[in-house]
Amino acid sequence: MTIKYLAGNRVQGTHKDRLIAEPTAFRLTNNKPDTSPNLSNLGDANIEFDGTDDYVDWGDTSSFNFLHNGSSWSISGWFKTDNNTSDATLLMTGSTTNTNIGMSIQQLASSGGDVRVRIHNSGGAMVTVTKDDGIPDDTNWHHIVATFDGTTLSVYSDADTATTATVSGTHSQENAYMPLRVGLANGTNFPYDGNVDDLAIWDGRVLTSSEVSTLYNLGGGGSGNGTKANTLPDKLVFYVNFDNNRDIWLNNKNPFPDKTIFEETDTHKEYI
Repeated sequence: MTIKYLAGNRVQGTHKDRLIAEPTAFRLTNNKPDTSPNLSNLGDANIEFDGTDDYVDWGDTSSFNFLHNGSSWSISGWFKTDNNTSDATLLMTGSTTNTNIGMSIQQLASSGGDVRVRIHNSGGAMVTVTKDDGIPDDTNWHHIVATFDGTTLSVYSDADTATTATVSGTHSQENAYMPLRVGLANGTNFPYDGNVDDLAIWDGRVLTSSEVSTLYNLGGGGSGNGTKANTLPDKLVFYVNFDNNRDIWLNNKNPFPDKTIFEETDTHKEYI
């Protein structure tokens, strides 16, 4: 794939340069990008998962260690499921079993669309929060936000009052089982059937309830106007909005596999 490095094109409000990846950055199991995203819903574009074997990986097993090593963080994303009667993986950095290090956000079918967020160490789940009716239907877009301050895990759905829990155990400094993954767990387990839009991760920042409400309202309260999570750029390290089929990575992280080609847009020089 070709990744364009926009030299001198800084992310507004930060000192970070901007990277833009063409849609082949989306690594689905059939090794083909989503060439026909649903443009009629939230925002200008989003990515759709087939509920069978589609997934997207970013980074490597160490890129998102801050999600399980005791650091503070926030995750925000919009989800529109086509089936909330099956367990599904929305986002994770580890296995679905409790014995693998990482964190996970899943839709629970047995509870009719509840959303469960967990942080794992090698001994199992250190903290679990289940948001009742986090994705209560298969008709509308829903905004899910998870935050962690090093002690308390909080989960919001559509900017409601957060459901919280306190961590118990020692955070793991080891690499996660897998890179950041959206849409599928390890193997072919718990595939997600639905759409994802405006996915963002902050490293070292805990969004306040007011900021969560701001993001939700920017999305038209789920009416389909789209959210731009990069309106909160401080400590934003990962952001993908799928607008114009482009993936944006910030803050000097490395989401790209070996032998990725980088192109400078002003000189058109390519680097591997």
